[in-house]
Amino acid sequence: MSALQGVRVLDGTHGQAGAYAGALLADLGAEVVRHPGVGCLLRGRTCLDDDPDALWATLAPHADVLLWDGPRAPLGAVAPWQIFCHLPPFAPGEPPAPGRPGHPEAWMGLYAPPVGARPAVHHLGLLPLTAALYALNGVLAALLAREESGLGQEVRCVEADAAYPLLELNALFTLSPPRRWATLPWAATPFIGPWRAARGGWIYVHLGLRAHLARFLDAADALAPAEAARLRRVLSPAVLAEPTSVGSGLEQLRLRRALRALFLRLEAPRWEEALSDAGLCAVEVRPPTTWRDSPHARASRQVVELDGRLAPGAALTLSATPALPRPAAPADRQDVLRRWRAAPRPARRAAPPPHPLHNLRVLDLTQVIAGPTAARTLAELGATVHRVENPRFDAPWVEAFHIAFNTGKSSETINLNSSAGRARFWELVEELRPDVVLQNLRPGAAEALGIGEADVRARLPEVIYAHLTAWGEEGPWAPRPGWEQTAQAACGVQAVWGGDAGPSLFPLPFNDLGTGLLGALGIQAALWARRRGLAGGQRVGACLSATATWMQAATLFDGALQPWGASSLGAWPGRRAYRLADGWAFLEAAPATLRDLHRVEGLAACGAASGGPALGAALEAALATAPLATWRARLDAAALGEAVALTPWRTWRAALLDPRAAQRGLVHRRHHDGIGEVTETGSPLRLQGTPLVKTAPAPRRGEADVGALSAPSWIHAQARGALGLLLRRWS
Repeated sequence: MSALQGVRVLDGTHGQAGAYAGALLADLGAEVVRHPGVGCLLRGRTCLDDDPDALWATLAPHADVLLWDGPRAPLGAVAPWQIFCHLPPFAPGEPPAPGRPGHPEAWMGLYAPPVGARPAVHHLGLLPLTAALYALNGVLAALLAREESGLGQEVRCVEADAAYPLLELNALFTLSPPRRWATLPWAATPFIGPWRAARGGWIYVHLGLRAHLARFLDAADALAPAEAARLRRVLSPAVLAEPTSVGSGLEQLRLRRALRALFLRLEAPRWEEALSDAGLCAVEVRPPTTWRDSPHARASRQVVELDGRLAPGAALTLSATPALPRPAAPADRQDVLRRWRAAPRPARRAAPPPHPLHNLRVLDLTQVIAGPTAARTLAELGATVHRVENPRFDAPWVEAFHIAFNTGKSSETINLNSSAGRARFWELVEELRPDVVLQNLRPGAAEALGIGEADVRARLPEVIYAHLTAWGEEGPWAPRPGWEQTAQAACGVQAVWGGDAGPSLFPLPFNDLGTGLLGALGIQAALWARRRGLAGGQRVGACLSATATWMQAATLFDGALQPWGASSLGAWPGRRAYRLADGWAFLEAAPATLRDLHRVEGLAACGAASGGPALGAALEAALATAPLATWRARLDAAALGEAVALTPWRTWRAALLDPRAAQRGLVHRRHHDGIGEVTETGSPLRLQGTPLVKTAPAPRRGEADVGALSAPSWIHAQARGALGLLLRRWS
């Protein structure tokens, strides 16, 4: 039995965001019907070999959920009880060119490196998957609201708008941030990052908390005593107390030399095993295919076999109504039509609730990004969220992350490691009677504290208990802790993004965001199953490595060509960035369309190119001779204007400063007591009938007001951090 059993979904999408959305709904048990297609994300659908328009006209009147991503409205009217989920690439009338095809990631700055004046094309499905996850949170919320009122509504997430939550930290730290946040020293610490190991491998470590650093030094004493002793000699008391406090350039250089000698002492797999056994966050940097074929990816079912080929496993887990990836199956249209016609339709019962999750109570025990994002998403949908702050979690960067990811919540500080703190926790459970308890402690920690699932369920049998982890709850890596950075390293992202220069962190926390959205989606699916009598309380899980696997689905499972390195302009001529006479633009065209480009004025020489590098070089030379407007006019004249997307490239800063983003509530400034003005981003999700909550600022954490640094002090701290980053690249 699956969570969305009995939910009928008609999928009329053609893009990747719709493919993700349909696959996730199918895995959760919905009956998803669409026209045939190819690719690993087609799985689980009922495929009807009909004309898409005829299929829509026949089945649309009987579906619970309609998935659509086209710019024009679909055939026929949407009934009052239906949920119409719209995933357009751009908002109506929005650039890059109204009425033309475009590539959202190029326009929204997701092909822009942190520094540099040219595009950097990656292999990740950032916008399609993120937009699909926001949209599906809206679909589940709309289904839950329909249980009260009998009314459906439109759920909308513009794919380009999903860039704003991905760019949340960029907005927070670069658009006039408070001077108390000197971010570059945090980024420059040598205790978070990749290090070359023996025999040419790489080990990525995340030792940025003082307790982790102390444990690492003890482990290093046993593994490489001479090198560990040298490291101890160059560690200052300030760095021992706070590993993200970057000292002078000389101290940075000495630390990096000592760490380089230490990590070169052993091979990466040995470091990974030993440091993981010590409870530390350390992984060997792997290419994507090595992750895909790894024992943990298979044992945890994050990679599965469907119809004799590999595919991403379920993106989230539910204990009583499991998400199960299944092969796509052909079907008879008349049989589907007969069953769908016979299914009951909800009757109108009451006015819509003010917000879809208005009666949901959530107890949030999470930290950093993924868990707080899950709880924040529920708060935006109307849930009452009470947060437990950990007083021991006091690194310099914690305040900024708290402000970004804990809007719309109330909170109090409780030390769960003390008996008094645990007593207060149980008082909270009795006072709030939460429907959901959400935590992202390292595996086994909640059980050791006596607040694990069994402990909570003994008092609240119907509770939804959600646990977000790094590697999932099955497989050999299940007990290990992890972060965004280590998930990127282990699952292949850093190897691809760094390319020949060595592993490099992709500069957006996409695994954290995606895992948080998956957690919120799983919680809502469990609530739906409970409300429909399919299950009682159950356990929900999501993890960073499963998100990373889904983000790389096109290259890992469908054989899409993979850009290599942060300097890549694209993997093949029909999908890459080119310099035009007036700036960079991203070209996207199907192989069949590429063969017709010689008909375009100025591109005649491309007809002689056989494809591959030769065609790319021909296009590169030709496109540089004219500006964007000229090329668009020439494409129109050759009747290719609707087949070729030529999207102007922007930086992420330009996307954040776009006035339209502020007008639509996607970027805004907000005052925080004791801190000052902060730039925040808003949700791209829109629900027509039961709107999202306009969330209040994140509550104060209770710390003393440390105030802003003086301008010279802030500049000095940032300069020391910048020097540390340069030394990292040099070393």
